[in-house]
Amino acid sequence: MIPFNYYANNFNKGTMDSLLIRNKIDELASGIGQDDFSYNELVKLNEENFFLAIQVSLSQCYKYEFNSELAEKANLFGNKKFYKFRAKVEQNFQVFIKEKLLTEIKAWDITKPAWEYVDYLEQLISNHPSYNHKFFTEFLNKLATEEDLRFYLAQESVPRFDDLLALIQIGVPIQMKMELAKNYWDEMGNGNFNNVHATMFSKLNHYFNITPEYTLEKVLPFSLVSDNLSAMLAIYREHYASAIGFLAVTEYCVPRRFKFFIEGCRRLGIKEDVLSYHILHTTIDGEHANSWFREIVVPMIEKNPYIANKITEGAILKLNSSQYFFDGIIEKLSYTHNKSSLAVEVV
Repeated sequence: MIPFNYYANNFNKGTMDSLLIRNKIDELASGIGQDDFSYNELVKLNEENFFLAIQVSLSQCYKYEFNSELAEKANLFGNKKFYKFRAKVEQNFQVFIKEKLLTEIKAWDITKPAWEYVDYLEQLISNHPSYNHKFFTEFLNKLATEEDLRFYLAQESVPRFDDLLALIQIGVPIQMKMELAKNYWDEMGNGNFNNVHATMFSKLNHYFNITPEYTLEKVLPFSLVSDNLSAMLAIYREHYASAIGFLAVTEYCVPRRFKFFIEGCRRLGIKEDVLSYHILHTTIDGEHANSWFREIVVPMIEKNPYIANKITEGAILKLNSSQYFFDGIIEKLSYTHNKSSLAVEVV
């Protein structure tokens, strides 16, 4: 596993700040401005800070897939310059994925019954260092200040899971679609606006005063990696099986991680109603994970045993990108608060 600062040691030293990059991409998407922003210009102006520039660029490009109001104002149809720029950024990101996040895995034995894959996947998750990362087990629940929690939540401020679920339902068999739709309906609060998960998350952001401006200022390149990965896997249909593995890990890990977050909040005296989003997910996502394995993963492998390796690939991407993020944020906060005993060992 790569050290967290492989590309990010100097992520604050770039010529272009994040806001300028995003504005340039917006101009490119809208077809305005006297000079068009290009991938070559991005490279030229961010030699010291190219990794962050790539992550910010991809994040802004994908916003047009997930924000209808933003896309409506743009001029994307036939916009070759925008899509050429996005393709070049994606190609760079894919190199990083293959070289640094896709660790070698043992191929699934296709002679085994599909239901045994569930045990294999659960062991893969629970044995990965990100599953018991000390960012949760030692930092969030025992040491984090309220400002630390605010900083952390700013990294997780894109509640996009409902849109990812919507995208991966397209074109799948009805049995799988029913399970995905059930999961999606839970995200929609089962028809109650106040219980919509994104609405509940917004209350948390309001309490911690996590504004869009604060998020743009504080976002780390480590957190953008996982967001960009999930978007890429959901948008491109050829990555469908990997998206299933990626989101399966998400569902499986959330209850455990949220429990540590809740413990840290209660230690600081934060009221229960503020934590409703996290409290709900300590139970419901465990149920989702079990159903996801039973109604989606197993039928996929029963139909095509070779697809198990693609599901595993997605799981590995989620686990390694999570490790990358947790290593990065704990090093950042440990340095800030001089908690050197929690810092990860950089090799």
